Amino acid sequence: MTRTVLVTGANRGIGLALAQEFLKEGLSGVATARNADGARELWELERDYGKRCQVLTLDVTSDADLKKAAATLAGRPLDVLVNNAGVFADSGQDFAALSADALLKSFVVNAIAPLRVTQAFLPNLTAAAAPLVATITSKMGSIADNTSGGAYAYRMSKAAVNMFNKSFALDHKGVTALVLHPGWVQTDMGGKGAPLTVEASAEGLVKVILGAKKADSGKFFDYRGEELPW
Repeated sequence: MTRTVLVTGANRGIGLALAQEFLKEGLSGVATARNADGARELWELERDYGKRCQVLTLDVTSDADLKKAAATLAGRPLDVLVNNAGVFADSGQDFAALSADALLKSFVVNAIAPLRVTQAFLPNLTAAAAPLVATITSKMGSIADNTSGGAYAYRMSKAAVNMFNKSFALDHKGVTALVLHPGWVQTDMGGKGAPLTVEASAEGLVKVILGAKKADSGKFFDYRGEELPW
């Protein structure tokens, strides 16, 4: 039976590249976007891959969207869930200028939403033979690796989602749970000067995800499969 993967924030950047890579690997894909109607690249994937690709509207911060998406996929086993949607709300802001809004948005999207998405699709995951949750985090969420400071909201929210993953992995032994650093990637968030293409990052991430073992659950890896410090 063909395995199924759901990728959030799949309308552009790393999320779109991940959806494309999983489909190339032969999986069925559920690609979600906050504004699915305007996600031209996703509809092209659905056209190209037919029944193996399904596009869904999902704002990961919306309880109503989560309930609707969960109802749409009710009873369908989900082998892989990729929590990819994220924001860098305080990019370029120094400490004095950091706003409460930037902090709250960062935590809601980067830390709370992955937990809520995983809650919503947990019945689908537990219906699969060997389910896996992969949450896209960042090396900037590593306390040990922080040698440059700054980016308070982003760093704090990514450290928080790393903690979610660790607790979830301990509490749900039947689900392999990973947090993954995609590298510094040429996206709207990473900038054109980043050294890594989205295709190279996605290819590496998919290889890590599909090659993960149960013993890897609760751990922090980069797109090359190297374990990172907390």
